[in-house]
Amino acid sequence: MPILKYFEPLITHTAASSLEAGGLDPSTVDQVCCSHAHFDHIGDPAPFTGAEFLVGAGAPCISLTHRDMPGHVNLLARTSSDGGWVYLAGDSSHDWRIITGEAKIAQFHDPGTDTHFCAHEDVEQTEEHFGRIRELRALPRVQVLLAHDGPWYKDNRGGAAFFPGHLPPL
Repeated sequence: MPILKYFEPLITHTAASSLEAGGLDPSTVDQVCCSHAHFDHIGDPAPFTGAEFLVGAGAPCISLTHRDMPGHVNLLARTSSDGGWVYLAGDSSHDWRIITGEAKIAQFHDPGTDTHFCAHEDVEQTEEHFGRIRELRALPRVQVLLAHDGPWYKDNRGGAAFFPGHLPPL
């Protein structure tokens, strides 16, 4: 995998181990929805012996994702009957500063192979998508979460927002 040339993933727990820690046997799960098929989002499907897998754009959900990363899905889901929402932004970005405009979208050049690399195929389209995420984030009853949201994880680690708890409604 070319991405492994740039970083080595650290896996401290899996989806199955998180469910088991909350008292749920992964074999009893009916459906698993993956935002996209990156190795760091799909994990090991073996414990989910009874589940139907829904992946990317084929998954039945409300998708507000950008088109420059084929197969990615973002999900807007209602979290309370009085109008609270969560927007699961998947891998739209790995850093809030890029979405807020405080940093730029990374574009790399590997001089050894003279290869240019960017996670986004169309930077202009991605910046428009980030604008839509900023608009959602400005709404008082919408919580926006990134798949790799370090600050959110740090603030909520070990708390009720993780299974078997729930995201508190806004």
